[in-house]
Amino acid sequence: MADDLERRTWEHQNDAVKGFTKRTSFHFLVHYETFHDIREAIAREKEIKGWRRSKRNALVETLNPKWVDLSATLFGRLGGPSHSLGMTMRGDSSHS
Repeated sequence: MADDLERRTWEHQNDAVKGFTKRTSFHFLVHYETFHDIREAIAREKEIKGWRRSKRNALVETLNPKWVDLSATLFGRLGGPSHSLGMTMRGDSSHS
């Protein structure tokens, strides 16, 4: 979950934050959801993290079947931090 999706995407794409995406080099935004209530966003993130990888992949494929990187469409070329809410990355090998 991120309160500033553009900044968070830039951080992932530039390995600016330690963690899963830095270790695995996943740098594509393939799914996001927007919430007005932070509690709903947290609950949804926990729900999705509890799913098997195949179910998370199916969620992405319902709206983004070719796994296109959405960051360029949303933000243009990311030159640095600047705003939305929530993301999921494909290929999470630690949560099957």
